[in-house]
Amino acid sequence: MDKSYTQPQPVGATGGGKFAYWVICPIFTLGIWLIFLHVGRKNKIRKMGMKVDESESGIDIQLARRADTLTKLIDSVKSAIKFESDLLGKITELRSKASSGASVTEKSEINSEFDSIQRKVNVAMENYPDLKSNSNILKLQEAIRDVEDNIAASRRIYNSNVTAYNQQIIVWPNNVVAEKMQLQTKVLFVATKAQKQDIKIDLGLGI
Repeated sequence: MDKSYTQPQPVGATGGGKFAYWVICPIFTLGIWLIFLHVGRKNKIRKMGMKVDESESGIDIQLARRADTLTKLIDSVKSAIKFESDLLGKITELRSKASSGASVTEKSEINSEFDSIQRKVNVAMENYPDLKSNSNILKLQEAIRDVEDNIAASRRIYNSNVTAYNQQIIVWPNNVVAEKMQLQTKVLFVATKAQKQDIKIDLGLGI
């Protein structure tokens, strides 16, 4: 072909060039776009999973605080009220269980057991007006109420994050990415039918 360009020349491409332009280039571009999209979806799911883990750790902290505060309350009143000897050991056991990789369902059960202990201690203290007016005990009871409020708030945050996470990974095309990452939906922090019933713990209070 004359490359002097002194005369108009027809322009054309080989079959291979046309194939590369119309087929290979779009496929390559689409592939790069899909890779970035896939990575973006993975990162978003991971970030949402981290939010769930962080909010679950908030529940762990409050359960530990509740155990510690309840222990201090019982220590303060045990000289006046006769408790079962292993009661404090039970609270310690629950605290340890909550912080040793317990599932969300188990943590909900632990919180229910703390509820039961707290209710029965409160009932026992009704017979001791002096204890009810003790400033240190009043402060501990206020601290327990504060922890209970914090647990409720932590539960709401956790459940909100779990709901958003579950909704994110079950819809297409995110479910394709989630399956590749071997993910599962997470469990809400809720009371089961059995947990809603009063858990029987013998405190030796005669009530």
